[in-house]
Amino acid sequence: MGPRTNLRDAAISYADKGWPVLPLVPRAKNPLISNGLLGASTDSDTVSRWWMRWPNANVGLRTGVVFDVLDIDGDAGQISYTEISPDTFLSEGPMSRTKSGFHILYNATGTQNRQGFAPGLDWRGTNGYIVAPPSIHPSGFTYYWMASPETRVIPDVPDWLQPMLIAYKEPVEYPVVSPNPHDPLNDILGAAWAIGLTPERRGSKYVVSCPFHEGDREPSMTLFPDQRFFCFGCGAWGNARDLRAKTPGGRRA
Repeated sequence: MGPRTNLRDAAISYADKGWPVLPLVPRAKNPLISNGLLGASTDSDTVSRWWMRWPNANVGLRTGVVFDVLDIDGDAGQISYTEISPDTFLSEGPMSRTKSGFHILYNATGTQNRQGFAPGLDWRGTNGYIVAPPSIHPSGFTYYWMASPETRVIPDVPDWLQPMLIAYKEPVEYPVVSPNPHDPLNDILGAAWAIGLTPERRGSKYVVSCPFHEGDREPSMTLFPDQRFFCFGCGAWGNARDLRAKTPGGRRA
């Protein structure tokens, strides 16, 4: 899959590998299909139709099915990786270049997404997705493979990384959300209850089925302690007032 491969050909190639594909907004990261990552497909005909409809769509790959991804972001991520990894090279497996770092593919582990388990390091696992080459970043940067999946086998997670994923805990600086159903305009839980949602506690946060798209088989929207929400399925985000009005404040760029 060379650097000149177009978006549609790349998407079909990924699907043919058995990698679940989803179309993303051109030069952005949010899904174009209503059920988000839950609608990711390995059917080449489906994928082909998506790119016939949206020829400039970026290519998303669902993680946690065939592979998980270590996301190394910026200088902080590269410093963290250097400090914690005994490996001389980033990986012997497939690896892509992003605008500010790298995506390294490992065989799926069943691990959930881990945001910031070390400075600049994120884990994209179950119910996650990444932007794949040759997608285009909002800045105009084109994602590309530094080590192609055509020539490299996806490896298992290295021994030094496994304990870090298992030992992950919620950041201690997050306060526990205190429900206040009497303030549905400013309290994120009150807003959720006001529109008929039933939040489930997950650590210091809560999760609910997203009201902005259909097809949730499990909760895809997170309610954060700072009174914001974000859906990992369709990219909807906003505050308590947005949720109460059932109007997302925006979509992830």
